[in-house]
Amino acid sequence: MPLPTQNFRGADRLTKRERDIAATIAEGLSNRETSARLGLSESTVRNYLQHIYDKLGVSGRSELMLFWINRSLQTPVCLYDADKPPDGASPAHAPAKMEPFAAEARGRAARRAQ
Repeated sequence: MPLPTQNFRGADRLTKRERDIAATIAEGLSNRETSARLGLSESTVRNYLQHIYDKLGVSGRSELMLFWINRSLQTPVCLYDADKPPDGASPAHAPAKMEPFAAEARGRAARRAQ
């Protein structure tokens, strides 16, 4: 099922550091894991998250994850079998290439919600 069209212009307003943090959250990392990966304190990560939420108009971590994953999936894709693309199409644009990332992020989010 295709994703609804969304306006992801808010993501363009994020700084590089904010994009890095948003990407780690979309991977399902905690604030502690994000701070360790990026060499920041947990309180700095929390502060950045508040700025990210404000800029993107999301109300929390789950919405940020969904926003970021959907944004990642908004790259041009062709809906065809990745092994047999139509003439002139690149198999690199197949939606199947993004599914492992999206499935892993959904799994991490579900585990954290429990």
